[in-house]
Parts: sequence; C-alpha cells; structure tokens
Amino acid sequence: MRFLLPVVLGLSTLVGLILIYYCQETLNFWHFLEKSLLSSFYSKLGTQNSALVLLLGLTILILSNYQFWLNAIALLISLLFGFLLSARWDKFLQYFHHVSFQQTEPLFHKDINFYVFSLPIWDLLASWLLGLLLYSTASIALIYLLSGNSLSEGRFKGFSVSQRLHLNALTSLLMLAIAFHYYLQRYHLLYSTDSVNYGASYTAVEIQLPIYTWLSFLALAIAVYLLLRVIVLSKAKKTSFTSVPYPRQLIYAVGIYVIVAAISGKILPSAVQRFIVQPNELARERPYIQRTIEHTRQAFNLNQIEAQTFDPKGELTAAILQENDQTIRNIRLWDTRPLLETNRQLQQIRPYYKFSGADIDRYTLNYEGE
Repeated sequence: MRFLLPVVLGLSTLVGLILIYYCQETLNFWHFLEKSLLSSFYSKLGTQNSALVLLLGLTILILSNYQFWLNAIALLISLLFGFLLSARWDKFLQYFHHVSFQQTEPLFHKDINFYVFSLPIWDLLASWLLGLLLYSTASIALIYLLSGNSLSEGRFKGFSVSQRLHLNALTSLLMLAIAFHYYLQRYHLLYSTDSVNYGASYTAVEIQLPIYTWLSFLALAIAVYLLLRVIVLSKAKKTSFTSVPYPRQLIYAVGIYVIVAAISGKILPSAVQRFIVQPNELARERPYIQRTIEHTRQAFNLNQIEAQTFDPKGELTAAILQENDQTIRNIRLWDTRPLLETNRQLQQIRPYYKFSGADIDRYTLNYEGE
C-alpha cells in the first residue's frame, strides 16, 4: 500500500495536469469570449490557487470512479485537441502554400520560411502527440493499477505480460514523441530571450544545442530499447504468465531519462551562464550580438545605409552665425540625459523621492513671442 498509493496519486495528478494545461491552451485562443462573463470565470480558474483546487478535485474524482472520469477526461481532451488544431487553420494554409525567402539563418542554415511556415505546424504536431501519448500512458497505467479493487484491498497483484506489453509499447511511442519535441526545441533557441540580446546566445549554441540534440537521441534510443522489450515479452507471453509487481526496465529507462533531462536541461545551462558567460559576457556574446545587429538591419531593410564620417573643421564665424540665425535660436539649451543625471546626483534624496524623468519644452521669453 505504501508504494501503490503514491504511484496512483502521482498518475492521477498527472492526468489532471494534462487536462488543465490543454484547457489553458484552448482559452488562449478563445478570443471572442475575452470580454464576456464566461471569460472572467475562466480567467479566475487560471490563478494558481484555483488551479490547485481544480487539480485536487480532479484527483479525488479519478480515485473515486476512475473508469468514468478517465473516459470523460479523454473525451474532453479530444475536444480540446480538435479546437486547438482548428483554431490554427491559417497556419496549415500557410504551410501548404509556403514560399521561399531565398535567405538562410546562420545557425542551422535553414531557409527563413521554415520558421515562418513549417515550425509552427511541427510544434502543433509535437504538442498533440505528447498530450495524446502522455495521457494514454498515464490513464492505462492507472486502469491496471486500480483494477481488481487493489486500492481498497491495499494490495496490487502485479502486471501481467500482456499489460507490460501494452505499457512498453505506449511508452516507446511516448519517448519517440519526446525525441521529436527536443529535436524541435533546438530551433526554438533562435527565439531565446535569456541573454543580453534576442536570439541564440553563447549558452544556447554551445550548451543547450548539444544537450537538446543528445536528449533527442537518448529518447530515441530508449524508444528502440522498449520496442525490443515488446518483442521479447511477446515471445515470453506464450511460455510465461508470471506477474511482476512493477515493470522494472520501463521504470529504470524512464527514470534515468527524467534525471538526465532535469540536470542537463536546466541546471547545466544556468551554471554555465553564471560562472562562464557572465564574468566575460561581452567577449562571449560578441559574435552573437553581431549576428543580431546584422539580421535586425536586414529585417528592417537598413543594411543598405551608407555610413559617412563627419569631421567638423572648427571654422565657424560670426557671419555664419548671423546667416543661420533661425537655426541657432532653435538649439536646445538643455539635454535630457545630463539634466536628469545632474538632478539625481545633486537634489535626489533616495529614501524620500526620486526623479523618474525629465522633459524639454519651449517657453516664451518675451512679449514678442520668442
């Protein structure tokens, strides 16, 4: 019972989290209800406290009658999937009628049209597969664990060979979806905002890109391993019907992957950014800042500007000043930045007040309107 109850609670919570996540994703596209009372009700559900209450309620409902509520949640998630896909009909239209930009980005050397037309569709497919397979695996595991009144009796009889076959096959497909997800995450590094500039930074290119690549290959390897386990178990099914308390190879493979993904995906990039990049940030980030500047200028069609150096000769005379009297009178007496800095240094008393800004304006000096 001490092992069965935490596992059942964890899987029930996971099912509830999947439902809440896709409800939130759906609400983000429900634009026509933004000002209605229904939208206000749903926005309250989006708060952390309400989400925790909803998650607790879903967990209790699943434990009380898992067969009914797992089917109901499956139906609701199916409807949410349908809405999320139909709400992005324009993305599909663009994908099937994409055109080339005749220009590639410098990291993956892909045409820009991939990020505008193809990547959103692949992201949709990855999200759909992850949600579908994660819910299927969690709900099937719950059904097997709760069958035979195991929770009320406080004892689980074990997984049969056919049940292990089913779980291994589902988890193999889930790991394929995870591999696909991490493979796509490599391209999302170009949208990173974690560095001094927008886009791929030193940490993203040197650390996160190899990590996402290896996590993708590791998930693929685990998927193949589990598929081989299915083949082995299918042969053992004919000769052995021994139940096991838990699928050992499945738990070890998935557990190792979760630990590796958590350490390498979050902790390692943060450590590199803190201890390697920040002490010498300008030198580390210089080539990526140059890329950002270059492509920003290109995006706004500013890369054709001709730069010329202005070299003042210092030959200003009284006659030139008289000829340009209107220009001289239009020169500002103050500059906003030094004025604000001076006021802050000389007059600001920090515990009591501060100057948030300074403005320049025109004032009439005499009755002639100057």
